[in-house]
Amino acid sequence: MLSTTTLICLLSLAFISLFYSAFILEQDQYAVAIDISKNDSITLVHATTSDLLATNEEHSTMDKLAQMAQNSSALLKKQGQFTAAVKNFQNTFCGVNEATGNYYTNGYITEYVLPQSCEMPLGIAIDSDDLKIWYVSTKRGILGSYDLKQDRFDQEHAIPLWNSREDQTGFSQVWSLKINKDDDDNNSNNKQGGDIWFTDVKQNAIWKYIKNSELFEMYKIPGRSSSFGTIYPISLEFNSKSNKILFAGTYSPSIWIGNIAQMKNGTSEGITQVPIPIDNSTTFNGIDPLYITVGSLAVDNKRNSVWISVFSYGNKGEIFRYNLESQTFDRRFDLPPELSSPVGIAVDDDNAGRLWITNAGSSMFYELNPNNGKIVKYVTSKASPRIFGQALFDSIDKQKNTRDDESMNTNISKNAYTLPYWIRKSSDGSLWFNEQEGNKIGRFDPHGMKLIEYWIPSQNRLWGSCNDNSDSEDNSGNFNNSMRKNIINLENNDDTNHQPCGIANVLQFSLSPQQKHNNDDNKNNKDHYSKSDRHEQRQEQQQQQDLQQHVWFTEWSENKMAKLNANDKLLPFSVVLPSIHHNKDITIKRGESKEIKIRVMPRQSVFSTISNNMSIHMIASSTFTPTGDFGNSTSSFSKEWLSINSKDSSHDILFTFTPSMNLKPGRYMLILGAENYAVSYQRAIKLQII
Repeated sequence: MLSTTTLICLLSLAFISLFYSAFILEQDQYAVAIDISKNDSITLVHATTSDLLATNEEHSTMDKLAQMAQNSSALLKKQGQFTAAVKNFQNTFCGVNEATGNYYTNGYITEYVLPQSCEMPLGIAIDSDDLKIWYVSTKRGILGSYDLKQDRFDQEHAIPLWNSREDQTGFSQVWSLKINKDDDDNNSNNKQGGDIWFTDVKQNAIWKYIKNSELFEMYKIPGRSSSFGTIYPISLEFNSKSNKILFAGTYSPSIWIGNIAQMKNGTSEGITQVPIPIDNSTTFNGIDPLYITVGSLAVDNKRNSVWISVFSYGNKGEIFRYNLESQTFDRRFDLPPELSSPVGIAVDDDNAGRLWITNAGSSMFYELNPNNGKIVKYVTSKASPRIFGQALFDSIDKQKNTRDDESMNTNISKNAYTLPYWIRKSSDGSLWFNEQEGNKIGRFDPHGMKLIEYWIPSQNRLWGSCNDNSDSEDNSGNFNNSMRKNIINLENNDDTNHQPCGIANVLQFSLSPQQKHNNDDNKNNKDHYSKSDRHEQRQEQQQQQDLQQHVWFTEWSENKMAKLNANDKLLPFSVVLPSIHHNKDITIKRGESKEIKIRVMPRQSVFSTISNNMSIHMIASSTFTPTGDFGNSTSSFSKEWLSINSKDSSHDILFTFTPSMNLKPGRYMLILGAENYAVSYQRAIKLQII
């Protein structure tokens, strides 16, 4: 068995990161690091068939790493090396090298350092009733909150059972944290809004925090994975029509349903399992059930049903619908090979009940119409060179140097993906997602065909393949050598590049739910309010309105949570396509060139607060490849960089591209726009390649 995390263990983690395209979710890699430290078998979430049970089957490279760790077990007993191992863990997972003070902002995103060190926050939820932001520390086993009225962190509540508190390198992932808004309607005694529910991977359980009594209850999941122990609960939702909680586990091809009224603390009572009817002999082509995993689930309360994604990474993916009234699976969709790994799901409220889904191991997300099975694919911007330690917006001179080194930037983005993972629909119809590997939060407006992306200020070099540390130029490259050199540089206080590099590990986020208004109560009680009460009420109403434009998220390895102000009025520029009719296809023959005019327009109201010129970089991506690259097709801008200021009216840029002759005919999506140091603004164009 393997012992406590050491440098060797971290290098093993780095090797696993080498196969990002195979392992997809960094939760998998994190779990590996801790499983090593806690004498568990190495198990991976959403891994490839050959890697999922690396410790159970023959896998030469992993065997070598395991042997290295075993050979080092004797050394781990030495106190000095154990101390170094803990230090390396803290460098990797605790954000100890950040020096931004208590908070940092880039004008759109404000980051807040958590009250205690190394909290490793993950699950997060906006409480619009109580005006708080709730989060869970996966390392310290704490349910914490940020009080929006007081603008400060509130009291933290220790979760009763959390073994990682005593383990210097232990944690338990909490992937889903939700507030049961239906508690307001079902419990007249609940004066503080809905209770807090969250998942617990290590203890294979679901927790509830009751606000009124400030007590925790734990509900044990009545099922385990024979290979992994835990079912790895990862997705949790509520059904408003039946007062039930629904959740799914990565290692359990089932929907788990809890009757909240029947669930009892410390037991599995009230929880039932509904196996998903997976046909291993035909649909999944005889793939061992062990390698078929669950992505997530989404409840369609309008149709009283639940959707769930199932896949064998890189091989096959399916979407199932379970009818909660008939208690049957009544819909199933086979996904095409290029979309074989569905993970995040969001349900649209329109008449079609469209699904929005992310695809693991890529930069793509897509729309699925359940009425006809039609799929429309979209893609984020390409991975930014900043992730790999290359400056883009420092100065005009550096921009010129970047242009001179454009081939390097192109190679980086060609193979690197942004990994949009969780996806959620906001009250205005927009789709939000976290680009975990892209270090961004994205918002897509399907009506305006507009994609806005916000850059995360924090970056951790230990979670990136930095160009000064490795010859690798993408997130499927020689990551283990990169992390080895990163760790050595940290230990020696040697950073020759001085450029930010890596990602902040934004693994989870929360949107504000739509508010329930009771105008009659407000009208009847208005006369009874004192002047100070009315003032406080107006303040709370304004804060609730602000919440509708805010997105909150956690930075798992940086010991931070952050707020994104998504007010469009704050965007410094906009992008339009004057020659393209809204939502109309462009038809292009392979081998022929097409010019598209892009207009970048400064926002005068925003520029009134900016004294200097702003550097703008033109960007383009496509669904020609899973990473957003154009593959063998060619593309170029008439001007790659431009400088805008408050006196400018607009800038017109020409984009020219030629579809490759070997590009398969069909429908694609082209994403064109511009970015500055903090935000990108892009437009989507439908293409018909013939």
